[in-house]
Amino acid sequence: MKKYLFIVLLIGFCSGQYPTNDWIYYNNISDHSVVPTMVRPDGSDSTSLADSSITFLHDVNETGTKFLYGNGTSYASGSNLILQHGNSLEIFAENADQARFTFNENIIVYRKKIHDYKRQIISYSLIDSIHTVIVDSMPQNYNFVLSPTKDKIMYFNRLEDSREIIIVNIENGNTNTISNIPVAPVNTFFGRPYIWALNNLIYFNANPDTSVAYLSQLFSIDIDDENAEPNQITFIEGGCSLLETYENHTNEIILVKYENRDTLFTYNIIADYLATLGVIPGVATNYAWADDMSKIVFNTFTSMGFFGGVPGPLQVFDVNTGSLFTIPSSTWDYPIFWRQSNTVNIKNSISPNNFSIYQNYPNPFNPITSLRYDLPNDGLVNITIYDMMGRIVKTIVNGYQTTGFKSVQWDATNDRNEPVSAGLYLYTIQAREFRKTKKMVLLK
Repeated sequence: MKKYLFIVLLIGFCSGQYPTNDWIYYNNISDHSVVPTMVRPDGSDSTSLADSSITFLHDVNETGTKFLYGNGTSYASGSNLILQHGNSLEIFAENADQARFTFNENIIVYRKKIHDYKRQIISYSLIDSIHTVIVDSMPQNYNFVLSPTKDKIMYFNRLEDSREIIIVNIENGNTNTISNIPVAPVNTFFGRPYIWALNNLIYFNANPDTSVAYLSQLFSIDIDDENAEPNQITFIEGGCSLLETYENHTNEIILVKYENRDTLFTYNIIADYLATLGVIPGVATNYAWADDMSKIVFNTFTSMGFFGGVPGPLQVFDVNTGSLFTIPSSTWDYPIFWRQSNTVNIKNSISPNNFSIYQNYPNPFNPITSLRYDLPNDGLVNITIYDMMGRIVKTIVNGYQTTGFKSVQWDATNDRNEPVSAGLYLYTIQAREFRKTKKMVLLK
């Protein structure tokens, strides 16, 4: 296996070498908070995408016109999930994480907490606001990944003495399983330990010698073969780690040497070719490719320990010249996106444009459901639940509220905090001249 070392030159990039619509999107640490941010590849025009009501970027569509956010503290922390399209914001899920656009940008998949150790994977349609469970239960410590065509998801499932790969079709929920994988995937350094690549192979880190800790190597497995065995790709002394990426449509996979995590490698999945890119300052954990695959942007940590580290700047690496350019910023560990797009900055435009009340979720429910509504103006708000006879069951909200995207819960009790019976109920919101009623079903 041939290896080539490119000399790293600390040479700055000039802005003229990038298309005018090239943007890098990432999560920036600012004043101890996470701020979704966009910046030019030359470090210019850095600006936050939204204000403090949005705290984490999950995904960007290919044209940079739609965004998935959360208001939690990280990619894998349960929170409200928020869709931005233009200047419009919509909360579409609660206590959820890991939101991604799919083959159809009107269909989103996300992971929802159902237990401390279990998660569901749910698809959400922007057309009819329907949530569909496509994976009823998966381990909480494994992320899901999308296929290169974004029409399927996969994740590892833990068995008693082995692992299995679960593949699920997003459109119809059909499932395939690859069982009895003797080499367990490991996460040698925070983030996602596997990638679904163009050649329809899954690449993941695993430790070929379980008697020695932290010496993982890169493995692949053919998911078209239900009886496939994992194939060890690398034999890097001291081990290596697969860096996190969302760009499954490329032929190149980036790894880093485990010791000090300062040596970058690129593995070409078509040519089965490993090359050394160079030595970088800091600790790399996550990356994204430019559209023409001439450059890589990756985040760094200035130091790293078992419980985390100090976020460092973004680095842009030129694959052809070996030059490295630093974008002065403080980055979170994931995700990073490189897009050619025309982004709409919603920092000063996050208020709803109209009064709205959405269908409760879940529906049917037992015993708790959430009611979402939008207030474009400050004012008095009343939300009341009625039975089918028109009698007041419970007043959820009755008071002055400020503008914003709102959500309240009903726990299936009346105004005396007594449980109510199963059946059909109505909920009505009234704010100024706006009045709207919807139905919901309580199951027991």
